[in-house]
Amino acid sequence: MENQGDEYLETHERRFNITISHLEGEGLLGDGVNILELGTPTVFTEMLNERFDVNITNTSTDLRYDIPITEEKFDLILCMELIEHIKDQNTENLGELASFNGSGIKNLISECARLLKIGGALFVSTPNVHCYKVFENWCKNIDLYTYNPHPRELSMSYLEEVLGEHFDLHVRYIKCWDCHGADTHLMELAREFLKQNGFSYDHRDKGDIFITCISKKKGETKGAVEVG
Repeated sequence: MENQGDEYLETHERRFNITISHLEGEGLLGDGVNILELGTPTVFTEMLNERFDVNITNTSTDLRYDIPITEEKFDLILCMELIEHIKDQNTENLGELASFNGSGIKNLISECARLLKIGGALFVSTPNVHCYKVFENWCKNIDLYTYNPHPRELSMSYLEEVLGEHFDLHVRYIKCWDCHGADTHLMELAREFLKQNGFSYDHRDKGDIFITCISKKKGETKGAVEVG
């Protein structure tokens, strides 16, 4: 188990440190912040407790369904490398069983909106499904995800749709894993193809998306704002 823990830390420590710097820069993280971290405690939980005087609540229930917290509200909710793991809710409807409908994801987002204090923020990090790694997988006849065990990786347009119902979005594309180890030659070929054919190649070399979600004021209908 210790070796597995070391491997996990080696894989994710850079992202964790980038995340902490990002949250501090956004003014979302500091002493006294009340945090809901979706999922069970991780190395990141330990890092936060070591560096800040914060109160962290974790979850241990199926996040496709309502979160059993009724009284407490949070300054910051962390949904880190998690949303791409959320499957649809169970159903006996054959039509719903035959396709992805996002029921689990949509309910989770609604629950996050419910549990935030006024002025609070939901922070989402998730793989960039349009990075060069996916192009490399396509060339090699591999499933078109950055990490195969994910049940579904989500496009930015889908995230804008489902998160935008509740929040204004501030989006950053982050170079955490050097595009998940994609072959540099294939990356150059793909970039040249995109460039020559008039397609955007912005952010294709960045393997992660950071989304800061701020609760909308009543009547607002703003969508995503790309900030970096």
